[in-house]
Amino acid sequence: MKLSRSPTTPGSITEMRILPDGRVLVHNLTPLMAAILAGMNPADEQMRSRAWGVSGADATGGGAAASGECAEA
Repeated sequence: MKLSRSPTTPGSITEMRILPDGRVLVHNLTPLMAAILAGMNPADEQMRSRAWGVSGADATGGGAAASGECAEA
């Protein structure tokens, strides 16, 4: 049985680390991942703004984090 993998492009992988104190550190934050994290903490205005343009996200403006940027949720 042969497994195929779709090619990944630079910046298409989001890395996330959940720290023991509950903070979430994210590297290469995409708008989609920002929408997921904003759903987990709707009071986080910064995460809602980073989810800008994602259908169904309660975003109020702003834009996605630049590739390579690190954000703390």
